[in-house]
Amino acid sequence: MPQGHSSPLYFFAPLMQPDSAFDDLPSDILKRVKELCKQGVEYREKNDLEEAIYSWERAIQLLPDPREEWKISCWLFTNTGEMYFQQEDYEASDEFFRWAISSPGGSVDAHINLRLGQSCFKLGQMEEALEFLFSAIAISPGILDNESAEYQEFLSHQGPIAG
Repeated sequence: MPQGHSSPLYFFAPLMQPDSAFDDLPSDILKRVKELCKQGVEYREKNDLEEAIYSWERAIQLLPDPREEWKISCWLFTNTGEMYFQQEDYEASDEFFRWAISSPGGSVDAHINLRLGQSCFKLGQMEEALEFLFSAIAISPGILDNESAEYQEFLSHQGPIAG
């Protein structure tokens, strides 16, 4: 899973993952999961967020339990969460980013921490918002530079901001 803030995945144009992201999947679902991931990317490129979400959620449903342990799961949860965040469905965004953060590479990914912190903020879960936003900044100090000023203002009342 790409780390940090600079991956093209995080600028609302998710890229298809390399084949190695799928190599731990059972062979009976491998082809279908790849197809659904690609389909979601194509829908996202057409700005059809609902269909992108639908494709990625179908791929997630195919993953054997525990779903958060597969290499591709972090990418699927992150992209689905991002689409919900863009639609201002912060409850769904929160849910998917919580799955993403517990997936391989998720806890050290600045964007996942950022969006989870923002979702918590929007849901009034300020203690968790603080934790995840500070984690995002610790991983990628400039991550809030292109985000709404409300998050920097919130953090400025909590203590010094790193970076």
